[in-house]
Amino acid sequence: MSAVEARAELGRHLTTLRSLQWMAGEMGDPYALLLRAEDHTTMSLEQRGPVWRSELGAWIVTDRRLVRALLADSRLAGSHPGGARAHAVRGPRWNRPCCHVLPLDGVAPQPTPDRVRRLAVLAAAAGPDWGPAERACYRLAETLTGTVDLVSAYCEPVAVAALGELMELPESVAPSVADLAPVLDALSSPPSLETAERLLTTAARVRDDVAALVVQRVAEPGAEDLLSALLGAARRTGASVEDVRELVTGLVVVGTRMAADLAAAALAGLLANGLWTAKHAERAVDDILRHAPPVRFTTLVSQVDFDLDGLWVEADTPVVALLAEPTDGAGEAEPLVWRCGLAAGLVPAFVRRCATTSVRALMNTFSGVIPMGQPICRPNAPVTQGLLSLPVSLATRAA
Repeated sequence: MSAVEARAELGRHLTTLRSLQWMAGEMGDPYALLLRAEDHTTMSLEQRGPVWRSELGAWIVTDRRLVRALLADSRLAGSHPGGARAHAVRGPRWNRPCCHVLPLDGVAPQPTPDRVRRLAVLAAAAGPDWGPAERACYRLAETLTGTVDLVSAYCEPVAVAALGELMELPESVAPSVADLAPVLDALSSPPSLETAERLLTTAARVRDDVAALVVQRVAEPGAEDLLSALLGAARRTGASVEDVRELVTGLVVVGTRMAADLAAAALAGLLANGLWTAKHAERAVDDILRHAPPVRFTTLVSQVDFDLDGLWVEADTPVVALLAEPTDGAGEAEPLVWRCGLAAGLVPAFVRRCATTSVRALMNTFSGVIPMGQPICRPNAPVTQGLLSLPVSLATRAA
């Protein structure tokens, strides 16, 4: 297939999916309306019931008890049986691939629960020193002045700078955080053809850059950074170099994106509630993680036929699990989002530390911050609802 033919096929695929979502939305399907970005909350999904089937073919699970069980169930995984990236959903009115919109598995992997646990063991064995990453947050906060957009001028670059302090990243990776902003949303909601092409191109570059960096570290051991620590931990735990590559790719793409979105959401909430003091930073970040996480739902795929709370789910069927917890719920020690396959390995620790430290660093640097307009969400961002812009005036530096 030529490049022109491939582009035309991708365009037809995206247009068809958008059309299916539009039709399902016209029938009043809450999940379709969410994917169409016409309903910006997940409340309508919960109002439909604890478990129900969307017109798009996916089972929607909103009951947190069931979600916790499903996220640890080996009968579900982030990919299709046999490794296919898309499949024909047998809906009541159509038969068309409706999940995993773009082939982005290499940069936004959805490992099985067993693999998540294995990557967590590898991450724990590495034992990174987070001090350099935290110092990077303060250095970047000191460079800000005047009226700025906190998303593009601070939250995104601070996530890259923090990770850059943990490992020596290629220069081409830095701008990729902004370029890959729609990556998690594009797994469920079709972007424009231009955005899809940019995502696929950037994803391939990041994947290749990380793979090359891992090969270099294997050939030239001795560096004192996180990547070298991970390779050493892999040798001790019996993990593979491929496991290390997956962890680092997840940190670069998913970790930095979640950290940037989490910090921006926490800052927006603190500004809106007039709580601009450093002591509120950690609580603000944890509240966002629990009640409005940077990944609001995750799509799993049934590997076998099984019973879901009295309902029969056939193999190779999408199951959408809601990760945001009720605001009045007591919750558990860890937010549900950390049970999501996307949050494997070092991602939870990096995201929480980076977001909390970047929020605290900004508050310790500027005692007076004035909002200069309403926060603006990225368009077509049903999974992340990430902020596109948060304009502020950094009025007063802390003494």
